[in-house]
Amino acid sequence: MDKLLIELRDEIDLVDKEIIILLKKRIEIAKQIIGQKNKLNLPLEDLNREKEIIQKLAPYNIPKELIEKIYAQIFNYSKCQK
Repeated sequence: MDKLLIELRDEIDLVDKEIIILLKKRIEIAKQIIGQKNKLNLPLEDLNREKEIIQKLAPYNIPKELIEKIYAQIFNYSKCQK
């Protein structure tokens, strides 16, 4: 196989690992937020906050539709955690 292709795939593998590590950290923080919201009797869903997060990510030059799809899954998963 082509050496450059192998190197690029190895680089993608490292990035994927970093993404998963950061996603796990995000999930852990979201669980803490859910706990705090429960203590304060606040609703779990905050659509304004979700919109704010999407808007903050817009300048990173990734299509907004992709960000919205990825984060919709992350938000939904986070809300199901206890």
